[in-house]
Amino acid sequence: MKQLLTLFFSMIFVMSYAQLPVLKGGNWELYLNENGTIDQLVLTGEEIKDTVQFTKKKKYQGPSFYMASHRSDAFKGVILDDRVAEWQSEGPLAYKAMLDDLECQLEYKNIDGNLSIEVSIKNVGKTIYQPLKAGLKMGIDTYMDKYPNWLDIYFPTLLRSEKDHFWGYLMTPKQNLLLLTSPNPIASWSADYNYMFNEKENKPSFWGLHRIYGINLDLINAHPLPARHPQKLYQLHPGEEKTWKIQLSGLESLTKLEEKVSTLNQAPIFDLPRTGFEENEMINFSVISNEKPNVYFNDNLVESVNNGDNRYSVELSAGVPGHYRLIAKASGRTTEATVTVHHPWKWYLNHARDEALRVKQKATTHIESWYGFIPAFGAAKYMPNIAIDQQHIDRFEHLYNLLHKDNVPQVLKARIQNTSGTIDILNAKFKAFGDIKDIERAAELADWLIDFSQTSDGAFRTFHGYEGKPENEEDGILYTSVLYMAKSILDLALTEKELAETDRKWKKRYRTHFQSAQRAIDQLVSLDGDLETEGEMTFEDGMISCTALQIAYLGLQDEIDEKDVNTYKEAALKLLKSHDCLAQIKVPDGRQRGGTMRFWESQYDVMMIPNFMNTPHGWSAWRGYATYYTYLLTGDEHWLIETFNAASSFAQLIDYETGKLRWSFCANPFVPVRMSKEPHPTANVDSVNVFHLNAMHYKGNQFVIGEEYIDMVSNWQPHNTQDNDVFEVFKFMEEAVLTNAFVIERETGEFIGYNCSVENGGGVLKVKPNDVLIEQVHCNLKSTNKVMVVFADKLTTRDVRKDDLTWIKKTL
Repeated sequence: MKQLLTLFFSMIFVMSYAQLPVLKGGNWELYLNENGTIDQLVLTGEEIKDTVQFTKKKKYQGPSFYMASHRSDAFKGVILDDRVAEWQSEGPLAYKAMLDDLECQLEYKNIDGNLSIEVSIKNVGKTIYQPLKAGLKMGIDTYMDKYPNWLDIYFPTLLRSEKDHFWGYLMTPKQNLLLLTSPNPIASWSADYNYMFNEKENKPSFWGLHRIYGINLDLINAHPLPARHPQKLYQLHPGEEKTWKIQLSGLESLTKLEEKVSTLNQAPIFDLPRTGFEENEMINFSVISNEKPNVYFNDNLVESVNNGDNRYSVELSAGVPGHYRLIAKASGRTTEATVTVHHPWKWYLNHARDEALRVKQKATTHIESWYGFIPAFGAAKYMPNIAIDQQHIDRFEHLYNLLHKDNVPQVLKARIQNTSGTIDILNAKFKAFGDIKDIERAAELADWLIDFSQTSDGAFRTFHGYEGKPENEEDGILYTSVLYMAKSILDLALTEKELAETDRKWKKRYRTHFQSAQRAIDQLVSLDGDLETEGEMTFEDGMISCTALQIAYLGLQDEIDEKDVNTYKEAALKLLKSHDCLAQIKVPDGRQRGGTMRFWESQYDVMMIPNFMNTPHGWSAWRGYATYYTYLLTGDEHWLIETFNAASSFAQLIDYETGKLRWSFCANPFVPVRMSKEPHPTANVDSVNVFHLNAMHYKGNQFVIGEEYIDMVSNWQPHNTQDNDVFEVFKFMEEAVLTNAFVIERETGEFIGYNCSVENGGGVLKVKPNDVLIEQVHCNLKSTNKVMVVFADKLTTRDVRKDDLTWIKKTL
């Protein structure tokens, strides 16, 4: 009779699952599929209204019990042998599944108004079981494939294992938030990235693509794992069972993230507005905890002050450059964070110039292979070193002549970002050495680029397979925001504008190039986010950040009518906020803060597969420009904090002790990879190497990486590897923080300095820049003040009006 009743209730449940929620809370409703996985989670709160879609792709539906028991011998480190079990109903909202000797049970519950998924895994076999990984495919649809659908898709922005609990969030471009927490230790997490794989060739090939099917909570995971992770969840003994409670909940805004995580997990958590600091600067942060925490800074107990509302503040000195671990212990739980302390910014630009010699600048079809000239010439402008600078000049001239004839590109012309990037290099070289030939060449390249690729609507488009624009311009792919070619032309125009002050022949070129850039950016504004980019279409990191930065940059120019500035500001803000879902703006780790969520670059840059989060990557700098320009437009300190956090994490790509440059940081905790290990047998750094090498076609090693820096390869690989794209972060640092300081008066009346100290006394604000390279100070004041800036060799005083966002520049 009991079995009949169970069958009856199961049938009633199956018949009604699609029409009615099977479980409800105060602000959510849960709908299930017939197979026991989630169809959708509807958030119904007053502040949180959205439908969280779960994938319909059977392989990735969830929550589903899955296991990777071994790696395929043929494709070690590339494709894991994932197996997904079918749920068997154990009654309403309860299920069971088996894979080998592991039995998994799952039940959906409403616990204290929160959607909870209770899971257990038991070893029912007779020997110890050590899977590569075993856990849940969560099933949340993270597959961003077309506009406007991707605006409602939840991207896995932050996932984090702590010693004894787990937390993170997914976010849509519309800024809707889904919190994922567990008060139990979870060994690790992973993502199912899409890819192309061909095993029919003599040499099987693997290429990672640009989308993510879903995320996995790896409840049990093999070693090695980051030290912060639980270290004992790699096996189950016969009869041993582990249990977890996983919670899904809506989140009103990121400002409430830490508070809600602490409440749900009953664990302390760090609230770190800033994660990167100057040497000996004061570090201020809070710990949110339901009891007074013990807080440790590099294993030393430090004092915390109770500020009420379960918030405890800490202030301490940053000390010397390095990476510092923070630990908070309370309620029997432990949480960690990492802050970084950096050298003066010029230290990094100087080392970037040195490293651009060690990691060879190579002639290829991709400018990423010789991008190191930009910061090398930037360093030469501020810190001349004739011996090193001449080596860069000679090398650049050699490569330029290999790739151009009569100032027209000769290699893969349709990859037009190569030309816009070359314009940037020539502009930087001119500013460093003053050779008018460089800006002449840049202007001719810009003229060619406009003629070759700018269409009647103002857009820059690429036309693969054509030698120029075809009759139907719509056959082209929008490339204005591949790199940032309109900004490159605009920067050229601004240099030409300066030259026109003493030489009238530059005036026409300035107007031509400025108008070209403005037309291209205006076309981006008109698209309202319906953009295109290089490669597979998705809500792509660079497509959005490069669009935002170019729009904001145009809005800052003196040539723009004041009535139009707001249009550019609002358009940039909309895009930048949508990009929050692709940025590490909350991770409590100064090595990652400000990085963006790219995951397909390692195969091209360092010949390593499969995909993993490259966070930060050289192209993370694009968001850095966008936050910097948006601060200058709005005066909102939030964007300046983001800019400095990003610059600080970018700086860490150069080892603070050795000065060695690394390519990127792997944000995933556990990635079995394959990496090519030998130089290409026939390539050399002076041959024009085309396209990419497939890592599966060359001798390689297999190993596991996780939460660590990845070394450069261009110091030993002569072929078209593109790890030199990392130099973009130093180009950004030169523009945003190397020579600029910032003064802010907060609503409280407090004066804050970035790259400077501020003293308020005697009716005068005294500003002292932190470095002799500082050339200008940006003022953002709530009251009218006399500001005196003590530059290294000059004293400059100005009256600054209330709410007037303005620069004070060092006078000659």
